[in-house]
Amino acid sequence: MTEEEVKKLIKENIKEFMADYYRETHPGYEIASGSKTLGHGESEYCMSTDSLQGIHFYKNGVCKITSNKSMELRTGESSKKTECSFVIASDQGKIKITAENEDLILEGRNVLIESTGTDGAVSINSKKNVYVRCPEYIVDSTMFTASATLDMLLSGGNLSLYSEAAPVQSGTGVDAIIGPTVFDTAFNLLEKARAFFTR
Repeated sequence: MTEEEVKKLIKENIKEFMADYYRETHPGYEIASGSKTLGHGESEYCMSTDSLQGIHFYKNGVCKITSNKSMELRTGESSKKTECSFVIASDQGKIKITAENEDLILEGRNVLIESTGTDGAVSINSKKNVYVRCPEYIVDSTMFTASATLDMLLSGGNLSLYSEAAPVQSGTGVDAIIGPTVFDTAFNLLEKARAFFTR
């Protein structure tokens, strides 16, 4: 193959490969489209700054917004109280909000956490403590289980225990000596509690 044939072949391949390629360069930033990327395939619109910040859209449907320090979104100045000023919605797939090394703060006049699935659940896991502070704390459920592997304290100005369907049951570890039936009942309740929290 001659040198001219090689140049012609390269020219034709480059023309086909970069048919939709576009690049516009300005001081401080550039805009590109149709370029091939390693992580997300072909780009659709990518605005990148010299400090590696920008907004990128890819033809596979991925969007990336990158900021080196912080990002602030403000809206709702003209919204009514019944309107949603800011919405994050996903038709399919999970939504994840992460603050890896710092605090995550959710603040509002009312904070609502709701699971809408027929078999949905709400889980709160903590490596250390979970604090709930309020004038009134209400739990309304079909079944309620509280379990502690070490100590449990129930304290109040007035403390009431009420059972709708049967007498209130209680037991301790020493009940195995004086009342095995009561002990078996308490032990079964403990196993149910452990199974609930480890499922």
